[in-house]
Amino acid sequence: MVAFMGVDVGTRFLKGVLVEGDTVLAGLSLPCPTDVEKAVGELWERLAKEVGLRGEKAVGGVAAVGAGREAVKDALYVSVVTALAKGAAFAAPDAGLVLDIGAESACAVRYDASGRVLDFAMADKCAAGTGVFLEAMAHALDVEQNELPELALRGSGKVKISAQCVVFAESEVVGLIHAGVPREEIAAALYQALAARAVSLLHRVCGGRISRVVVAGGLGCDKAFVKALARSTGCEVVAVENPHMLAALGAALFAQQKGEQPR
Repeated sequence: MVAFMGVDVGTRFLKGVLVEGDTVLAGLSLPCPTDVEKAVGELWERLAKEVGLRGEKAVGGVAAVGAGREAVKDALYVSVVTALAKGAAFAAPDAGLVLDIGAESACAVRYDASGRVLDFAMADKCAAGTGVFLEAMAHALDVEQNELPELALRGSGKVKISAQCVVFAESEVVGLIHAGVPREEIAAALYQALAARAVSLLHRVCGGRISRVVVAGGLGCDKAFVKALARSTGCEVVAVENPHMLAALGAALFAQQKGEQPR
């Protein structure tokens, strides 16, 4: 067996995926370490052990994506846009649109069934459209971030948060708390605010016509965000397995594609 590995070096997590042909063999996510090069070796060893791979010849190639991709030595470097398109096309070829909201970045990519990028848009540098927004708002609500989705799902969605900046949104949240607004209503409003920023990003690549979208990254597993996005767009949010691994999957597929080319 010869497998190909994709590594996504994000700001918070290091993710790895192994593929062989059309089969995803394994995937693993670890907190992003200081020594990425050493951690990638550990990532490979754990993934290889999981699927029974032995020896250096068992890996046909490695591709890396993400902010810290250059720490992965001797790898094929691919952009997050192309990796997302490739991974999304593998998981949901008919969706044609993928949204990725990371801890500190966000992008939307329109793709065809082969994984070719048709158009894309990157969010501006404002943290209000990224995962950091929810982290800051959880702190303002005095709840753990992992408690925020369930809290939001209990809200009616009638409360609105208008601030487009993390600092101002935090002040608005504090004001709502002091006004006696239930925390679940505030949490639901926060997700709607994040979804609204995501919709504007999606519109930049599809001209306002959104029918289906894949949500990649950690928010793809967040039921409150998926609900808020579906409500904001009226479209189908396509569920895929391990959405937080899509960029790493796309990178693995690129490594495999390169490895299969005649030399």
